[in-house]
Amino acid sequence: MKLSYFLRYFRLEDSVWLMAPKLLFDEMYDGLEDYFELKYEVKTVKKEKLREGAGNKLEKDNRVVDHAMKNDLIFVTQDGGAAKIAKFHKVKCILVEMCDIAEIVNKKLIDYADAHPVL
Repeated sequence: MKLSYFLRYFRLEDSVWLMAPKLLFDEMYDGLEDYFELKYEVKTVKKEKLREGAGNKLEKDNRVVDHAMKNDLIFVTQDGGAAKIAKFHKVKCILVEMCDIAEIVNKKLIDYADAHPVL
């Protein structure tokens, strides 16, 4: 068996083992799965082809949320509308907001300034 299979489990106490959370990354995070697949089971909206086919944005968002609900996935998105639908249906969801991204960029700017002082 692959090592990644064993890493998907984590230990809570001496004899209790649980599966690691399963994630569903929205389209804007396609490609991030490589960074998470050793510890989590990861699916992407793009690879699952959940937004393909007929329908408006609302219908496609509902299809994605429904897939997350039926497969017990944590939906990771930057789309506020899709996150609201997930919240309404009580689907586990992580909304990555612009302020979260700004905080990361700001920290990197501070680190950069510390490493490259102006003379």
